[in-house]
Amino acid sequence: MPTYRYPPLVESPADRVVESILRQIAVRDDVLNEAKKRRRLICRLAMQHEAARRWYYSGSIAHGTHNAPLGDADCGVVLNRMFERFRAFLEVARDGAVDRRQARVGRFGRRRS
Repeated sequence: MPTYRYPPLVESPADRVVESILRQIAVRDDVLNEAKKRRRLICRLAMQHEAARRWYYSGSIAHGTHNAPLGDADCGVVLNRMFERFRAFLEVARDGAVDRRQARVGRFGRRRS
C-alpha cells in the first residue's frame, strides 16, 4: 500500500478522509508503468524523423498528478523548423495561405517513401 502523506503531528479525521480519497483515485502501478512504456516508445519512434531534435514529457504523469482512470501519457517532439522539407510550407505560410504550424505538423506525420 503506497504512503500518500507524512504522518501529521496530530492526525485528524480529515487526514483519514483525504487518504481514503487518494487510495480510490490512485492509478494502479501496472497501468502507470504501461503508460510510461508506451510514451517512451512513441518518443523513440518520433525521434527517427530527420527533423526531430529532442523529445519531452508533459502532463499529469510527468508532474505526478495523475489519477484513475488514466487516459493518456502526454509527450512532445521539438522539430527543426528550418528542415529542408518544411521550407516550402514556411514560404506558403508567409503569404497567409496556410497555417505554418499546421503545415509542419501535417508534414511530420506523413510517411517517407
